[in-house]
Amino acid sequence: LDSDRVWILDVIDGTKEYATGRGDWAVHVALASGGKIEAASVGMPDAQRVFRDDLCEYVDGPMSGKIVVSRNNPPAGIDDFAASIERTVRPMGSAGAKTISVLLGDADAYIHTGGHNEWDQAAPAGVALRAGLHCSHLDGSPLEFNRADVWRKDFLVCRPEITDEVLAAAVAAKATDAESLLAAPAGDKTVKDLLDDANATIGEKIEIKRVARVEAPNVSAYLHKTSPDLPAQIGVLL
Repeated sequence: LDSDRVWILDVIDGTKEYATGRGDWAVHVALASGGKIEAASVGMPDAQRVFRDDLCEYVDGPMSGKIVVSRNNPPAGIDDFAASIERTVRPMGSAGAKTISVLLGDADAYIHTGGHNEWDQAAPAGVALRAGLHCSHLDGSPLEFNRADVWRKDFLVCRPEITDEVLAAAVAAKATDAESLLAAPAGDKTVKDLLDDANATIGEKIEIKRVARVEAPNVSAYLHKTSPDLPAQIGVLL
């Protein structure tokens, strides 16, 4: 939006969880200023709790040994990733609920790949950062909000003392996924063949998107860079 200060809201984060009577859904309210979160709250209605960025700190106790991930769209290869940093995986709904689980010490990290909208991330990021947790993209780059493109490639929230370990593991996992994606079959060709073919049809490029979602969703940003000419409606397949 044109304004420097904007409210970013997600009135029901975790729609499937809310609709099926689960408790792991949340309400997000965040105020962005200059691309950064100035104030934020994550409400957990079923738990009757609100986590305000100015009134919370993360639980600095023993590590839980767990990573939380999306229960609806878990990252590809997450079990191997978790094993590489000696953690187990716990699926959960709602970006807000997963972030709060790290804040409360029930998980050591929350990892998401395959894309979010910025309203999924804004309030959780604001609360996590003010509480003393690490929060960034999986390549370590900072989160920015109120951008022209609301799509966000990935999301990481973790205990600060394991930040370097998690980011290093993410780099290694992404390299492996990129290799598997390029070699993956897309019709009678491989993904790499289609990306290298300047005459590839829109239908073939849609097939790249489908394969990417199944084989390596956490390198979907790679396809956005290599195929910037794709119509916006195809981009939403990632």
